[in-house]
Amino acid sequence: MNWILFFSRANRYLSFIFAFSLSLFVKALPILIAVWILSFAMQRILSRKIQLRITPSQGMSIGLYLLYVLGLFWSIDTKAFLFALEVKLSLLVFPLMIGYNSEFFKENKNHILLFFILGIMVSSLASLSLSIWNSTFFLADGLHFHTIDPEFAKWAYGGSRFRYLGLSHFLHPTYFSFYVLFAFVNSLVFLKRRTFSQKYVLISLKASIPLFVLMIYLLSSKAVLISAVFIFMMLSFLLYQRYTNKLIKGFILIFILSIIIGTLNNPRFKSIKRAFNHPELLADTSKGDSFISRIHIWKAGIEVIEDHFLFGVGPGDTNKALIEKYKYYHYKDPLFLKSNAHNQYIETWIDLGLVGFVALVLVLFIPLLIAKKRNILLMVFLFIMGFNFLFESILNTQAGVVFFGFFYSLLSIVDVNENEVQSLPI
Repeated sequence: MNWILFFSRANRYLSFIFAFSLSLFVKALPILIAVWILSFAMQRILSRKIQLRITPSQGMSIGLYLLYVLGLFWSIDTKAFLFALEVKLSLLVFPLMIGYNSEFFKENKNHILLFFILGIMVSSLASLSLSIWNSTFFLADGLHFHTIDPEFAKWAYGGSRFRYLGLSHFLHPTYFSFYVLFAFVNSLVFLKRRTFSQKYVLISLKASIPLFVLMIYLLSSKAVLISAVFIFMMLSFLLYQRYTNKLIKGFILIFILSIIIGTLNNPRFKSIKRAFNHPELLADTSKGDSFISRIHIWKAGIEVIEDHFLFGVGPGDTNKALIEKYKYYHYKDPLFLKSNAHNQYIETWIDLGLVGFVALVLVLFIPLLIAKKRNILLMVFLFIMGFNFLFESILNTQAGVVFFGFFYSLLSIVDVNENEVQSLPI
């Protein structure tokens, strides 16, 4: 038996399974990644080809993780520190795995992204189906359909089983939302470039567009909705420049306005409107409103930064430092939930100080300087991540850091012409 060929095929299938499973089987991902790494290792050992090629972007990801390792020297809670390293391991694992197998990933990149799109389609349809099932009741007097969950009826999204938590059955709605938005952009890019010629693939990609737009709106993550509006406006602007027909230009302008108005009228934006109309609510620490709670959390985080500006408190003590601030200001909900900073920039600064914050910013902007306009997928990915970092500590959760670590390293190895970016052979 040709074991090299066996592991080569296994690597290909595992990469497709991994991309497909990202939004469906989050808890199984660590086991799947471990098997995948082992398969790659066996192929490399048997073929006696071990060469590491690290791109500058991958080097930045590894460097950020090593800064977290150095955080051991000023972290007091060793157990929490080790857990933080475990959660962020994707920042190290994926650059190395892709760096050791760059040719494989360049060859299979498009198919990996296609299986990611298909996985998002399946998870979206499954989520809609489960919401329909949860809204259907078989009672003595017949069949009833109720979309409102009484337990969450007073929440900003009205307790609908087709919005936010009621719709996202596999992972947190904010994370699912930016997964869907990234899949949406991939579908558009594949259709524009005519990457795939098979009829069934083209039908699937075309069908994914309206499905993903619907899911983004229904999932109602405020940050992702705003990200989507920026992306839609950019696409509309490009279309507006392309066409000279005034009627078409008029339709494009109407579409842009419809997107903006529709987004602002999403029920999830009520909390922001209320805070702007009644700024005195920001002083009420008993309110459980998500937007107001975030303002309180950010205020606490910034004060921790002021107290530990240069070196932070250490990755193991960030949550403890935030909780102390919540107690001091009597922030009830953040204290009850033991909330993280809900902002990756603030979180990283508290973790590692000024150097950590600068490193995170470089992780986002160095690839943009290298890619320029050649790598549209990487640019859009970094925009989605960079913007959502403002509202969530994405690198503190498995669903966030696995998604970021993998696609950040994958998209950094090739440009739009499928040419290898400059890398350092080791």
